[in-house]
This record gives sequence, C-alpha cells and structure tokens, in this order.
Amino acid sequence: MAKRFTDNTKWKDAWFMDLPSKYKLFWFYILDDCDNAGIWKVNFKVAKFMVGEDLEPSEVKRYLKDRVLVLSDEAWFIPKFIKFQYANGLKNHIKPQKSVIDKLRSYGLIQTVRKLFGNTYVSVQDKDKDKDQDKEEEKEKEEEKEKDTKIDPFESSGYIPAKKKKIPKDVLLTEGGEIIRRLNELTGNEFEVNEDTLKGIKSQLQAGESTDTLNGVVAVMVFKWGDSPQMSQHLNPWTLFGDKFHKYKAEFKRAEKDPERFKESLTGSKKAKSKFSSEDILKATDINKVIEHARN
Repeated sequence: MAKRFTDNTKWKDAWFMDLPSKYKLFWFYILDDCDNAGIWKVNFKVAKFMVGEDLEPSEVKRYLKDRVLVLSDEAWFIPKFIKFQYANGLKNHIKPQKSVIDKLRSYGLIQTVRKLFGNTYVSVQDKDKDKDQDKEEEKEKEEEKEKDTKIDPFESSGYIPAKKKKIPKDVLLTEGGEIIRRLNELTGNEFEVNEDTLKGIKSQLQAGESTDTLNGVVAVMVFKWGDSPQMSQHLNPWTLFGDKFHKYKAEFKRAEKDPERFKESLTGSKKAKSKFSSEDILKATDINKVIEHARN
C-alpha cells in the first residue's frame, strides 16, 4: 500500500476553503489516485462514484485552475504533488525517484517541472539530459509528420473544408491572453493564461474568427448570464469557446445588429447590472457599451 505525505495546513488555504464540498473530495481523490509522479489517469466515471457527486470536467478544471495541467483527455498532471512529496528535488541515482523521473520524461514534463521548480529540481545524468532533448525534438518531428500525413475525411466526398490558419505561439499568447484577461475583468474570475484556457480560443482563431468577435462573445454572454448564479458559472474559456461557440457568436451578431431588441429578449429587466461584472458593465444601460468595452 502506497503511503504519501499530506499537508495539514490545507484547511487554512483560502483556495481550498472556497471550494464546494464535492470539489474538496475530488481534490483528495486525485491526490490519492494519481501515480507517484503526480499523473492522474482521467476517469470521471470512477471519480463520480467515489465522490458520490456529479462532476462536470469543465467545471472541475475551472475550480482547480492551475493546480492541474491537462496533458490530454486521458491524463492530468498535478505539479504541486511532486513538489510536496519530493521537497528536496528528484535525483535519478535514488532508485524510487528514478521511476518518477522516467514517468515525467515519458510525458515530456522534465522541462515543465524545471521551469516550475527550478533547473536543479530534477537531476539527471548528462546522457539522460541528451535523451530528454532528443525526445523533445522527436516529439516535434512526429507532430509535424502527423500533420502532413493526416487523412482528410472529406477528401473522398469532394468537399474541401477551409484550411486552418496557423497561429504562431507568441500571437496566441498575446491575443488569446488579452481575451482571457478581458474575461477575468468582466467576470471577476482569475483564469490563468495557459495551454488549457487558450485551447478553445486557438481553435476559433484557426477557424478564421477575429479577436473582435471573440471579445464580443465574451461581453454579450456576460451581459446575458452575469445576473444568474446558475448560468454565470459557464462564463469560462471552455464553455464560451467550445462546441457551442457558434451559438454564442450568433447571440453576439444579433446583439450587434439590434441591441434594443436583444436586450428586450432577456429575462429580467436589469441584466446589465451583474454583480459579476466590471464597473463599466455595472453602469451599462445599452449593450453597445458592453460591446465597445470589450473591444477597447
């Protein structure tokens, strides 16, 4: 039976104290269920059974914020787990820690961990450093190869879909980061600018959507949902820029075309006075102001 250190000061941690009960239980569960490298093999069916509550992955991500790094649909990484369990760092000449380093290497996380906790946190031999570098380069080559050889499912039908735009990383961080900061400003949330929160924004920009449209969607949906405790929880990057983005875009276009009619269609008479909004939204009486605020 694996034994692990536990932090008894977590009960005084403001972040932990603010978590709803079911997310506290979920946090305990993944800390116990992850492997010795802090990798949790995603299985919400089992997690729901163990916690005894319904768990929506997008909401879990929102509450855990930067406590987890989503590696894929199958695996999440808990950075602070290894920092707490191996406070003095990881050294590959220590047998139990070598397996941890090997697992981090298999997920391409060595450099990520070093960036988070310092270059000396993971100590490997020179030949292992070369392996890490080679693995990173091999991974990049494989990704490029996959892009080049990927079969187009529409090719046989004669339908040629629009080619995705290539978004340089620095452009994504600048433009996507600004959208995330705008969302935080209007909702009072504190979403981090990272690969997970930028994923949906990247997809929409690749599909040809403009930053004006994405900012407009943010503003209009804050205007529409901001007063509802139930709906305001969906004011997050995963919902707004996910599978239903086209619906929210249609709302924005409708609002932009006829603000007064859009405002009249909302249930309630004071939707602009959202307790979750920024000062400008609190004072907004016309949706044009909301859209203008999102663009400036």
